[in-house]
Formats: sequence, C-alpha cells, structure tokens
Amino acid sequence: CMPQEAWTSELTARIAAEIKRLRADRSAQWLSDRTAELGYRVARSRISDLEVGRRTRIDVGELLILARALGVSPALLAFPLGRQESVEVVPGQELDTWTAVKWFAGMSVFPGDLPEGNEVPAVGEDFRAWQAATAPVYYFQQHQDAVADWMVAKGDYPEGLRRAVSALRWLRNS
Repeated sequence: CMPQEAWTSELTARIAAEIKRLRADRSAQWLSDRTAELGYRVARSRISDLEVGRRTRIDVGELLILARALGVSPALLAFPLGRQESVEVVPGQELDTWTAVKWFAGMSVFPGDLPEGNEVPAVGEDFRAWQAATAPVYYFQQHQDAVADWMVAKGDYPEGLRRAVSALRWLRNS
C-alpha cells in the first residue's frame, strides 16, 4: 500500500506516460494547441512538466481535455488497458486494469462492495446509493441497444418494432 502522496504521484505519472505515448512524435506544443482548439488550453510547459515528473498532480479538467485532444477516454489515460496488467486504483486497492476501467466508467461496482456468490445483498442505504449511482449508465446502454433494435426492426419486422418501441418507452420512463 502506497502512502497517500505516493499514490497520487504514481497515478499522475501513469497518466503522464500515457499522454507522452499517445502524442508519439507530435510535440507538447501541438498538444497544447489542440487543447486550445477544444476550448481549454493546457500550456506546453504544464504538459512537459507532467511528462518529466515535475508535476505530481493533474486536475480533472486537464485530464478530460487532454484525453479528448488525444482521442481516448479519460479512463484509458488513468488505467492503460492492455498496457498494464493491474493498477492501484485507490490507495491500497489494486485491480486488474479492465476491472478498473469498468468501475471508472460506472459499468460495474468496485469489487468487494457487494457480497460474493449466493449471498443476498443488504438492502441498505449504501446499496441503494450504488444502484442510483450506476443506474444512468445501465439505462443509457439499454436505451442505445433498444434504439439499435428499433432501427433494425422499423422496416420489415412489425413484432420486433413493437418490442423495441415498448422497451424504449419503459426505459425512457425509468
């Protein structure tokens, strides 16, 4: 388990290494200019300081705009899927990178937060809070799937179209 400061420094170093790898042979100035085009300039010096380790923290705004400028998900800057087998997601808790990405994206619960196996989860405030927090991602994915079903069914499949419309109504009400 890393001390708190070491953990944030390691997280920032991991993000910085991905930024440097993804910009490849393009300059830090190119990346700075690209962030400016997107509406929030990250100075070339800040990018360089990140990449060489002079900066040990990155703010959320920078993470988001740099990810957008590089054409990747912010989750993939923090958790380099396919490049690192596991990461210390929060201090003292290491996960495989895929599980970390799914948690970051709101696609799954943090491992260990719910009972394993056949245990019945407690219906308490924590569980309800997790359900409420992850519901938008779940419903959005279900909605996207239902729209795709509707697109396929709208021409030639009246029964499929009825099912898709019914699913869309239910999801939108939910």
